[in-house]
Amino acid sequence: MVEIILLEDNELEATLFESAIQDLDIATRLHIVPDEKGIKEKLDQWNQPSNGNTFIIFLDMYTPEKTGLEILEEIKSHPVFPVCDVVMLTGLSDEKVIQKAYQQGIQAYLNKPIDYEELVNLTQGVINFFSLPRQQ
Repeated sequence: MVEIILLEDNELEATLFESAIQDLDIATRLHIVPDEKGIKEKLDQWNQPSNGNTFIIFLDMYTPEKTGLEILEEIKSHPVFPVCDVVMLTGLSDEKVIQKAYQQGIQAYLNKPIDYEELVNLTQGVINFFSLPRQQ
């Protein structure tokens, strides 16, 4: 099972992401949250992660109250954070911001795709990659 948190305050983009996930042939549970409070609540629920599950957080760079980097800093101290993979999914392509995001601990930085098919392919690739067995 792949557990996914999507931080997205734009309802249309959240709906598109949800549709893309539903089009995949992968067992997923998607939690869409509009702000960092929602992420913290979901991380609390994941505090005892199931063996074999994959945990992915997709962060948007900009929300009404904070940036994705600010939210990343806040959630890094959560006990379940080390077993989560964090993907920055945004329309921003500023090299300095990308560097800072990697320095703060994200595993991938992806530009939001323009069309639906590209979004489906992108989410499929991310989930497949992070679902691979890992060396301890």
